[in-house]
Amino acid sequence: MWLVREIALRILQQWEALCLELGDKNSLQAIYGNRAGILRAWGRLEEAFELLKKQEALCLELGNRIALAYWNWGLLARKQRDRKAEREKLAAALYVLQ
Repeated sequence: MWLVREIALRILQQWEALCLELGDKNSLQAIYGNRAGILRAWGRLEEAFELLKKQEALCLELGNRIALAYWNWGLLARKQRDRKAEREKLAAALYVLQ
């Protein structure tokens, strides 16, 4: 499983470079969310946190309510054992989806 995640991470990093070159912010926010999920699974929580901040900023800039990173934030907060932040972010995700 480690090898699959490593390959996926490399592909996402290459895709990120291409999206930055093309100015494709919508795809870029998705890449950040996917990379954050992989890093979270590996326990690299600080790196995941930084990517989720980038994803959230792009989603807000684009007005992309559906893709907001709140559910990823909730899962990251759960991994960090921050129950208050987890509840807040997951509640925000439910609100956004209504």
